Amino acid sequence: IRNTLRFCMGACCDFDPATDAVEPADHSLDRWMRLELHRLIRDVRAAYETYEFHRAARLIYEFCTVQASSIYMAAVKDRLYCELPDSPRRRATQTVLYEMLIALLKLLSPIIPHTTEEAWQHVPNRRADEPDTPHLALMPEVDEEALEVAENVRAGWCENMRFEIDEITPSPVMVWQRLLDLRQEGMAHLEALRNAGVKNPLDAEVVFTIRSGQAGVRAFLEMYLTELEDLLGVGFARIEEVEQLEGDGPIDVRVDDARGKYRRCARCWKRRPDVGSDGQYPDLSARDAAVVRALREK
Repeated sequence: IRNTLRFCMGACCDFDPATDAVEPADHSLDRWMRLELHRLIRDVRAAYETYEFHRAARLIYEFCTVQASSIYMAAVKDRLYCELPDSPRRRATQTVLYEMLIALLKLLSPIIPHTTEEAWQHVPNRRADEPDTPHLALMPEVDEEALEVAENVRAGWCENMRFEIDEITPSPVMVWQRLLDLRQEGMAHLEALRNAGVKNPLDAEVVFTIRSGQAGVRAFLEMYLTELEDLLGVGFARIEEVEQLEGDGPIDVRVDDARGKYRRCARCWKRRPDVGSDGQYPDLSARDAAVVRALREK
């Protein structure tokens, strides 16, 4: 829990919620994290109302361990460290992390009052309408509309649902059911690759294989390919079309060793095909070259 709070505070060191907040894009990883946060708020408030402090503590611990740390924070490190400081994508992530930080401190106050008091005093750019101590703050409010979507997402994830090809559409519920399912498959392949000697996932490439001519499936993957790359923490993700898939579903996942295929970016350490595409910065990927150029022009 302390590490989760420290990560949020460190990531928001240059973030002012009054001027820098950006609404997360629909179906983005940031939007999913916000949904999970409001689900936590609902459940913890219900536990406190029935004096089940042990249940509240367990819910917060599991949230910090799984949804926040294992999935979300691991996925957003690249955008926090490598995107332009004021890029909309980075600001959207900081917006969610700041909201998470404030909510967690309020939810944790009855359980670990000294830790939350210390952390509260170090919250960067704390809003003027917040009290001087979390112990005088009201519990965070639940976004009921967001919660309804979150419940549908969680139900589909837990059931590990599979989708037919013509069912894959960019709706909020189905997107996160499928993305988290694909992440689970990819992580298993990454572990096998790690055992084979590829210790750094940034040296790996994930390939999503689909049947030729499946335009709907391809459109789904293209729309969320960057999020999948971050969810898996690999250097590069791409789509490949074949005549016949090995599995029964519409998408097969494969993870390959990219060390002999792509060069490594000297800034983000990802192995990508566009490293060296910018003549001014031959050791950087296209994204990182653009960021460095923009920073130097400021």
